[in-house]
Amino acid sequence: MFKFKSLLLLLALVTPAFLWAAEPLKVAYQIVCDDSAVSERLSAAVEANFKKFNLEVTDRLPRAKLFIYAQRDVNDRVNVDGWSFAIVHASNAATYFVAAKLISSEAPAVNEVKPALLSMVRENGFLTYMNVAHADRLTSENIDQITQSAVRSFAERVK
Repeated sequence: MFKFKSLLLLLALVTPAFLWAAEPLKVAYQIVCDDSAVSERLSAAVEANFKKFNLEVTDRLPRAKLFIYAQRDVNDRVNVDGWSFAIVHASNAATYFVAAKLISSEAPAVNEVKPALLSMVRENGFLTYMNVAHADRLTSENIDQITQSAVRSFAERVK
């Protein structure tokens, strides 16, 4: 019996850590930008960073959603190449928790709120965080910095 326990302990120690990792959190994101090329670059960078933080993109009932609004500076006489970014986190975790607890109940008071609760579940969630960033020029390095920072912050708040 001791040898079996020792073997299990040894196996647990040598098994790669990623096999023990928790299931990825299901999240969503949306890039809002008038420039489709910039939107695609931001989207690719966000998805790459999501993988680094063990976040999985889904359209069905995400726990939270990251929004990145990107806008080229307009009518700026000092820097015509500038870009402004708004980073927003929305979460539906509290709504999902309440829905999970109440959806199977048949109490009359609960039945009255079910339509509103189901409507809330379909929404993007409640605003939980907002920040802004600015880049003097839009370079690959700037996109990496902005998306890395945005996803890191998002991952820390969503877990």
